[in-house]
Amino acid sequence: MKKLFTLLTVVTVISAASAQYQRMVLFEEFTQASCGPCASQNPAFNALLEDNTDKATSIKYQTSWPGFDPMHNHNPAQVNTRVSYYGVTGVPTAIMDGAYAANDCGAYLGAPACVNQTDIDNQYAVESPFYMELTHTVANDYGSVDVELYIATNESVSGNFVAHIAVVERAIIFETAPGSNGEKEFYNVMKRMLPSATGTDISDSWGPGDATTILESWEFENVYDPSEIAIVAFIQDVTTKEVMQAAFSAPAPIYAVDVTTTNANATGTTNPFLCDGSTTPSVTLKNIGEDALTSATLTYTINGGAFEVYNWTGNLAYGESEVVNLPSVSFTLEAENTLEVIVSNPNGGADGYDGNNAVEAIAYGAPEGPTNTIELKIRTDNYPEETTWAIYDESNTIVLEGGPYNGQTNTVVFDEEIALPATGCYEFRMDDAYGDGICCSYGLGYWEIKDSEGVLLVEGGEFGDTESKNFKTLEFVSVENNAVLNEITLYPNPANELVMVNINTVSDVQLTLTVSDMLGRQVINPIISSFGSNGQSIAIPVQVLAEGYYMLNILGDGVRETVRFAVMH
Repeated sequence: MKKLFTLLTVVTVISAASAQYQRMVLFEEFTQASCGPCASQNPAFNALLEDNTDKATSIKYQTSWPGFDPMHNHNPAQVNTRVSYYGVTGVPTAIMDGAYAANDCGAYLGAPACVNQTDIDNQYAVESPFYMELTHTVANDYGSVDVELYIATNESVSGNFVAHIAVVERAIIFETAPGSNGEKEFYNVMKRMLPSATGTDISDSWGPGDATTILESWEFENVYDPSEIAIVAFIQDVTTKEVMQAAFSAPAPIYAVDVTTTNANATGTTNPFLCDGSTTPSVTLKNIGEDALTSATLTYTINGGAFEVYNWTGNLAYGESEVVNLPSVSFTLEAENTLEVIVSNPNGGADGYDGNNAVEAIAYGAPEGPTNTIELKIRTDNYPEETTWAIYDESNTIVLEGGPYNGQTNTVVFDEEIALPATGCYEFRMDDAYGDGICCSYGLGYWEIKDSEGVLLVEGGEFGDTESKNFKTLEFVSVENNAVLNEITLYPNPANELVMVNINTVSDVQLTLTVSDMLGRQVINPIISSFGSNGQSIAIPVQVLAEGYYMLNILGDGVRETVRFAVMH
């Protein structure tokens, strides 16, 4: 059986003779994975918080705007409750002990960039009338958490008090940025507030010696790494919004020896496409056991082929991780190629818990064009001077490049047919000097490459510092056109719930309609229908799709077309 560990909060009693207690400062930040200013302000703000773990703690609420954020989608209702409570209208916004951070740096009220060491020290010096002791235990299968919060006081204090308990994921590290601002590291992200976002009512009038205990539990949902689960608790006066006291309960090891795999990358790079059946994958190894991790066995396969074995050695303390580059592996390239990695034999023995030892990742076969002629189209965002790009051949030689585009804001700056030197594999790479891509926080920029028949091969625009995607060109093979499209109309664009597609052809033909994302992955089941010169309209539901760009692919006898559209909720 696994041992269950708890960790006391850092809040301590000042002295037996004093009625006041040492304060733990609480920061609540409203932020977002597709917010450009968040990416620019969060690194310094996070570093400041990390330097003050003995004085302050934090809760990060991932909002729904200005773009896509998967962490918001995990718990939108509770985030929105806190947004409404404080009246937050923009991100990033930092709130310290219930009050917007002061604009003393020439930015705006609530700017995280304005928070400094003096602010923390001054607030830390304000004593609290409440004492809090916070503990939590994670179940031995990493599936749930139990929380205990003890509150006491040695003086008379009154107000409209509520106790909040927030389950947070202390560190979420992505292989690739989940939104469009380039951020990959997120800290103390709120996963669930217990029992709800409105908290637990506690007494409005307290006297010397009064105390109460609150017990809560939660079965994990949408947790990236259960070993990173921590708890933040705080007492707030609902009327004044003042936070009276806060506490933090950090993650702690459950087993003496416990290793897990948290991420894998089937290509070993940020490029999701492979041109052939050879790759050098990587996996993130993490020690979540009490003992230092010094060795482990990594077994991996692609598409269910022969297993490869790599014996790792190193030295990882509790909570530390390492990206391990695995030896190259060969396989038969398919449209989707699944990498499976299993870790075993930590420190040469049994793992305390082996239910978190496997991880998967997918690499895609590079899309192919029928000739060496392509069409490249690029539209800039609000900051075109940050954008540069290049096309590389198989020897990593640049065959074409462009940018920056000074003064050409929100403009199609490149839309040309390009005859590539030869058939083969090419890489399109775009860089953004600021690190927030070209979509979608500051303009709806994008890039796309179509083949000689107008079919979309690869596209992008939502990235951080850089984005690259492979595509292949083949020898020309003639295809007789048995049917020709008269007209395709698609509306509304952008769409919210439905996309209406109207198609008519010169003769009756059966067509297949599919919708794919920017990586070419099918996201809606195929629709097969007959079309003719009279035209027909098809309604495609898109309300379940995340905001962003998608491709409508129309295939049939003599018909091969792709139409881009956007989804905005």
